[in-house]
Amino acid sequence: MPDTPQTQQTDEVSTKDEKIHAMLEEIHQKRLLLEKKVSQLEKDHFLLYKKTVEQKDKQAIHSILQHIIDS
Repeated sequence: MPDTPQTQQTDEVSTKDEKIHAMLEEIHQKRLLLEKKVSQLEKDHFLLYKKTVEQKDKQAIHSILQHIIDS
């Protein structure tokens, strides 16, 4: 069956639709990867914050104890 203008147009739309679908799937995969990276960064940030607070607490306790010993 020879290609008619209607068949050719349908094929072009179908091809464009497939390309759009592939692009949307790629965007979705990249979004999932970014969400995973953000989640890991949030965990790392929390652990670093916790470590910093613990270190400052230790320094404060040490300073207080040193002040008590020196008095």
